[in-house]
Amino acid sequence: SAFSGLVCDGGSRAQYRLIVGIVDLDGKGFVVTDGDDWASVPGIFAVGDVHAGSVKRVASAVGEGSVVISKVWEHVNAARNK
Repeated sequence: SAFSGLVCDGGSRAQYRLIVGIVDLDGKGFVVTDGDDWASVPGIFAVGDVHAGSVKRVASAVGEGSVVISKVWEHVNAARNK
């Protein structure tokens, strides 16, 4: 399956026990991403409060989410077409 799950969480304190040991986290427990919102594992994106360097503001999280959704669809469609 091209899509197998979604984790939604927010807040200024990282509490992402579901992804510990799966993706790279910074010293504060936030997800490390590249410049395109990819986490260290292909197919995992992190935006908003969950990623390292986030400004922890709702407006920023909404904007990041609206941008990354096109990347998610590209990833899903590429996986379907393999």
